[in-house]
Amino acid sequence: MSQRRRRWPARLALVTTMAVGGCYRGSPDAEAFDPGADDDGRDPDGEPTPPSQPLCSGNDAHAVPGPRLLRRLTAAEYETSVRHALQLGEEAWTGPTLPPDPAASTGYPNDADRLRVGEAQAVAFEDNAVAIATLVSGPAHLGALLPCATEGTDACAAEFLDGPGRRLFRRSLSDDERARYLALLDEVVDEGGQFEDWVRWTVQTQLQSPHFLYRSELGDPTEPGDGWFELTGPEIATLLAFTLTGAPADDALMDEAEAGGLDTPDAILAAATALAFDDDGAPRPALRQRLQLFHRQWLGLSTLANLQKDPDLYPGFDDAVKASMVAEIEAFVDDVVFEQRGDVADLLTTNRSQFDATLADYYGHGDDTGPTIKPDGWGVGLLSLGGVLATHATYLATSPTQRGKLVRGRLLCLELPPPPPDVGDLPPVDAAQTTRQRYEEHVSNPSCAGCHIQVDPIGFGLEGIDAAGRYRSTDNGYPLDLTGLVYDLDGEQVDFEGATQLAEVLADAEKPALCMTAHMATFALGLPPEQTECIVDGPAESLAAGDTGIVDAYVAFSTTPHFRRRQNR
Repeated sequence: MSQRRRRWPARLALVTTMAVGGCYRGSPDAEAFDPGADDDGRDPDGEPTPPSQPLCSGNDAHAVPGPRLLRRLTAAEYETSVRHALQLGEEAWTGPTLPPDPAASTGYPNDADRLRVGEAQAVAFEDNAVAIATLVSGPAHLGALLPCATEGTDACAAEFLDGPGRRLFRRSLSDDERARYLALLDEVVDEGGQFEDWVRWTVQTQLQSPHFLYRSELGDPTEPGDGWFELTGPEIATLLAFTLTGAPADDALMDEAEAGGLDTPDAILAAATALAFDDDGAPRPALRQRLQLFHRQWLGLSTLANLQKDPDLYPGFDDAVKASMVAEIEAFVDDVVFEQRGDVADLLTTNRSQFDATLADYYGHGDDTGPTIKPDGWGVGLLSLGGVLATHATYLATSPTQRGKLVRGRLLCLELPPPPPDVGDLPPVDAAQTTRQRYEEHVSNPSCAGCHIQVDPIGFGLEGIDAAGRYRSTDNGYPLDLTGLVYDLDGEQVDFEGATQLAEVLADAEKPALCMTAHMATFALGLPPEQTECIVDGPAESLAAGDTGIVDAYVAFSTTPHFRRRQNR
């Protein structure tokens, strides 16, 4: 018996081997995995795999579906998928232990090109599969997951495959797949094993299958050789659910998808609306969490909770203040994006904020807590939030470069080239100079000027908030010069003075809304902004025109051709 039972894991070996390779964008073959990818998501030559041709070019530059994809689950998607499929709450399972997902240059950890499976990732997937399968097949959980398990019949095994098994694969199993799993049950019984042994091997196998580990957006060919592919119902349901809730589709949506209920644009929009909004039209909690996460990643705020500043220069910048800054940003987004259903202009120019007693004391506002109008001089909107500006500064001082790069990259989608190898360090902090004076000297260096002239003049206008997020009217005892310049703002160079004017000139331009929408689509779809800007150009144009708000533009991604069909590239 023991010799034959040792063969069971061999059934896992083939599936595990299939899952070891990475996926890559634009593959026409559902089984095209790349076993040569390194752990950091790059090919052995050290470069990310490029697309075969750009999307945003020529006649393809308007509302174009993107490439076919096999996207590995991120760590967060892995966890939500396991919890959903196997009904594992926080009290039953603390979550997976996986290597961190490699972030792309855009800062989002879902880049389809970088989510490869190297050796460390494969080992982690196997270890987690074993631990989860053991937990699920144990008496403390199996009875609740599958009440018929005490009977141990073929019918109960089929019930598992139609329930948890379908949720893990995000589609119904094929007849061949079902036959293989049911044959495994016969082998387990023949060898004297129990039904829970079959559950353990089945779960362990499915968790290492590419059908679980990869989100398929490959579709079926429309006509042989025409290069177009229609996404299947389960693929559409999965894309909608992960985009709008961060989790897989529930059973009801998957039933609808497999019955052909997502075959039209109107049906897809109806499903998206139901996922996103409650019966009163208010954004559901899952959608709120998704867009809060987007704002944190978009603004590069992952370090805020652990940010350090020189305690002698910035007394009071402690853990409680940082936690309150995080809460202030979340409350600001909640108010503007969800409660007011605001657009990008509102995000930039709203003069309201909300903070607790800790932050009121830190900012010097006394007892002025809760929803509050920003005092004169503090700026308005997103670029006046203390946590945002403290994050984009250094340990010792403000950084016009970092703050200008934030605006240029995240609101204008104008990325800078990497610095030259011979670039020097910034001049050290000097009490006899303002930060602006130091940076102006730095820009005078010819090797630095080409890039810094595009970002530092933006950051100069934000010098009214210090490196720890508090208002100041002087720098080292010298008056502040808050004049600035934005290069290439909708094709023009625009002068401004101070944070409020900067917010106003950005709000009056079209590019910030187009850029933010492209970043939202990158966050949702795992493709770079230079591709997503034409995938979601319809919602982007509506947002830029002020016809819709941020949350509605995000939900409107479901109306784009990308959510229905794909092309080989």
